[in-house]
Amino acid sequence: MEYLMGTQVQAWRHENAKVLTFVVTQDCNLRCKYCYMTSKQSEHKMTFDIAKKAIDYFLDQKNQLFDDDYLIMEFIGGEPLLEINLIDQIVDYFKVRIYAENCPWFGRYRIAISTNGILYSTEKVQRFIDKNKNSLSIGISIDGTKEKHDLQRVYPNGKGSYDDVVRNIRLWKKQFPFATTKVTIGHDDLKYTFESIVHLWKLGINEVPANVVFEDVWEDGDDAIFEEQLIKLADYIIENKLWETHNTTLFSDRLLEKLSKNEMKHNFCGTGKAYTVDSDGNIFPCVRYMDYSLNNKDSICFGNLDNGIDRDKIRPFYVLNSENQSSNKCLDCEINAECAYCQAANYDFSSNNTNFERATYLCKMQKARCRANSYYWAKLYNLYGIKRKPQNTILRGMFKQLYFLLSDNSVIYCNYQSNKRNGSLTQANIIDGLKYAREHFYQPVFIHNLNSKEEIYSTNNIALKEELMASDIIHIRPFAPNIQSYNEERDIFVLCIKDIDKFNLHLDNCILIVEADELKQLEDSIRKLLITVKRINIKIRLNERFDILLYQKCLQNISNVIYDYFMREDAREINVLTDRIFLKEMDNCYAGERNFCLAPDNKIYICPAFYYGNQQEVCLDEDGKCIGAHSMVTLDKAFVCQKCDAYQCNRCVFDNKIRTGEYNIPGELQCRKAHIEREITRKLLERLKENGKCSNKKINVLHYQEPYDYFIENSSNKRGEVE
Repeated sequence: MEYLMGTQVQAWRHENAKVLTFVVTQDCNLRCKYCYMTSKQSEHKMTFDIAKKAIDYFLDQKNQLFDDDYLIMEFIGGEPLLEINLIDQIVDYFKVRIYAENCPWFGRYRIAISTNGILYSTEKVQRFIDKNKNSLSIGISIDGTKEKHDLQRVYPNGKGSYDDVVRNIRLWKKQFPFATTKVTIGHDDLKYTFESIVHLWKLGINEVPANVVFEDVWEDGDDAIFEEQLIKLADYIIENKLWETHNTTLFSDRLLEKLSKNEMKHNFCGTGKAYTVDSDGNIFPCVRYMDYSLNNKDSICFGNLDNGIDRDKIRPFYVLNSENQSSNKCLDCEINAECAYCQAANYDFSSNNTNFERATYLCKMQKARCRANSYYWAKLYNLYGIKRKPQNTILRGMFKQLYFLLSDNSVIYCNYQSNKRNGSLTQANIIDGLKYAREHFYQPVFIHNLNSKEEIYSTNNIALKEELMASDIIHIRPFAPNIQSYNEERDIFVLCIKDIDKFNLHLDNCILIVEADELKQLEDSIRKLLITVKRINIKIRLNERFDILLYQKCLQNISNVIYDYFMREDAREINVLTDRIFLKEMDNCYAGERNFCLAPDNKIYICPAFYYGNQQEVCLDEDGKCIGAHSMVTLDKAFVCQKCDAYQCNRCVFDNKIRTGEYNIPGELQCRKAHIEREITRKLLERLKENGKCSNKKINVLHYQEPYDYFIENSSNKRGEVE
């Protein structure tokens, strides 16, 4: 069962509408303590003449300034409803102009007003609503409980505004049943987050966007309070089964994910691709680039209605994106998909007076939100089988994982041998490991011995039960003929060649361990497995008995099997054959880079092979990165592998260390094996393309050359060579 949360609250036509904002007044009848508009002035009020001039200008320049036929006309303050008569005049004039000119915006516009709600029920406001209700969106700001709301949203005399706002909520919800309110969370009211979201739901506001303030107001310990509040909210949602009827953007499907390379080319908001007009006719990227919103920098103005927009001032905003204003730490962060920021706040707090410098003081609050989301989604899945979409169930690629080697007798799932027999992780070790995994955004992977999963989950240890319930765990389990139940998405079985005749489980994927002297049996084993398994991850034990020519012949025969499945429109995957068809870069096992192993001695190793091989434990920094000698395991340190396009190669750093003495330099056998796989995959791909399959894929012809020789021949820093 899949469920989407945090995505229902969307702006009208947000993906293809441009925004034109009128700052009709800088005055306000409240003095909210967290408001980013820090210099409100009552004398700055827009005149109708300025508003008319703005509409005329943007209509005349539509083809040059707007590339969309949908428009959101936004009115903001201060408090915009203080100038409801002016807004009424502006909207009337706009409608007459677009009708007279047969503008595409006619019938394709939306009026948006954000208000504190104090004046909502007044006769003038209600008359405007009735007149424009079919094209109007109004959001009323109410922060939650009376205590939280009145802590921040106060009158000039310090009196709270909750009672005056909440009396208008019933009328607002009647007129706009699907309207939402936006909760703003600051340092002083963090402790009210849980009860405030629940309070708004009880008021009938089922969709509640919420965010922490974008300014640098956060103190040590705020992230812990925020996380505690969100976990409390998560438990409330689950206990009351509200996930299908109530919503808050504090929980989202996209959290716990990494931005794709393409997504990094986009900015978080539309700043610079929208226009804001103030009472003097000046044009800004958005209201937060105006003087009264900035605390540390001068305003950025595109121009004015008399002289027009200076196109050169817009140019920097056109190229702003997440990639070019973020540090490498932000870009490498595995949970950056919904890391919100205000572009103007970045500018206001930049040390170099630039838009191209990302502020990072919100990082700890974002991580707290992500940890709470990890707790929420894991518990929702474990209790009710409800998963976020998209769902991470893969063992390779995008996500970090912490492998729990539950005992020395745990199933061996890769190219190593066990030489220990007595150790095991204690329940306290497992609890601490699960907490560490959630704290640092690792997905736990339990490596079981026979029936150990059942023993763990039948524990009477309440603390362990709670951690298991709140963790999104993948289980690597040994196959046994008497298995009665399993989870296709969470259980990955490890098989040996001798198990094949007894195996009949339907699985998304499995791991097949192949000894060097079992290659002759591999083809028949693969044929049998593919009947019920969609993907097979072959792990071959490389040693002196490994016959590489026999492996090449066997793999060629298996490629014929895969070809037949593709032609029957029933594609199957085998890691050493099909992965290279779809990969565009190295997809190694990431041991020591994204993945680590918690061993029975309660120490962290690069992977189980290093524990069993009596290698040194790893030292990790606060970001979970290897330091010291182990930092050489990463691809950027693998100088030979960087130049190779056998992307399916696991680049086993344990095999490297054993054969060459270095983590980053592969042995010859591993390289030859990887290139044989690449070449057979290339031929398979050509056959598929000839029959109309995988038409947009290509692998170039490459005659195998020892990578060391290739590296030397193509090195750009050979002695005497000038760059």
